[in-house]
Amino acid sequence: MKRIVSITISILVLLVSTVTTSAIGMGGINLSGRQYYWYGKFDLVPPTKTAYTEGEVLDLTGMEAYGMSGVTYADGTQEVLDRKALENIKVDVEGVPLTKGDQFVTVSGTYETEGYKGPITGYFCIHVTPASGEDPQSTEFPMMEPIDDLQWMGDGAYLVPPSKTDYTIGEPLDLSGMELYSTAVYGFQSGYLIEVRDPVSSIDKILVNNVNYTEGTPLKAEDTTVFVSGWGGVWKAYTTFDIHVSPATGDITGDGQVNAKDITLLRREITAGSITNQKVADVNGDGSVTVKDVTFLRRMIAEGSVE
Repeated sequence: MKRIVSITISILVLLVSTVTTSAIGMGGINLSGRQYYWYGKFDLVPPTKTAYTEGEVLDLTGMEAYGMSGVTYADGTQEVLDRKALENIKVDVEGVPLTKGDQFVTVSGTYETEGYKGPITGYFCIHVTPASGEDPQSTEFPMMEPIDDLQWMGDGAYLVPPSKTDYTIGEPLDLSGMELYSTAVYGFQSGYLIEVRDPVSSIDKILVNNVNYTEGTPLKAEDTTVFVSGWGGVWKAYTTFDIHVSPATGDITGDGQVNAKDITLLRREITAGSITNQKVADVNGDGSVTVKDVTFLRRMIAEGSVE
């Protein structure tokens, strides 16, 4: 699958990311029974040592921090599509003498995958016994910063291009195999993103090179970009994809017809030693363009066997 239009999102300073997909559905966003994608979910293997005495310094041996992306299907099952170790990892109390009490240690780093790049944050808990030996149970466990509701961050489109993107001049546009989705992106202040995709059931506009396209209209050599749009759910999806339109074999002039004009132009190009389009001019398919191709083209036209 290819992302044709992606959404660029700037993530703010991040706090704590302990949200799981089972908790999603806040902020009036109903994800029940819908398939959605998630990016930048925090995954942490805590350090081997999590119990300390007041004044000790944090030991991060054994800690592994990852960012993950994946999909939650309509039946609630999840699949992790990408899991990478975070880069530029920072730990808030690293190198600082620890104070007594149970406390959260915040870990942040940079995660990048298709459709997402940004910092994400998570945490692990440590227990620090007072140096005086007093009962640590009297220490009040600190509360985490609250996680914000999902915030709308942008909308866009996701496109699976049509099966056919290479054409010969005169062929009509074929959208078979194309899948278009509207997308809406939401995020927590932790940087954890949700992308909901709703399929577009019908295309309401097609432009080829910024000109309205009518079904069945023959494509021209200069046609290179197709714009499509339609409604998916409550959002409108619009995006573009590229096509390549080539002349038919023997159409040396590129006017969509193979006739005597092409014989004349092919002879001139061979004489000048400058072939404009090798594939189109190699009429007999032997890998080179010579007078044999002129003869073959003349025979094709005479016999009416032009493609």
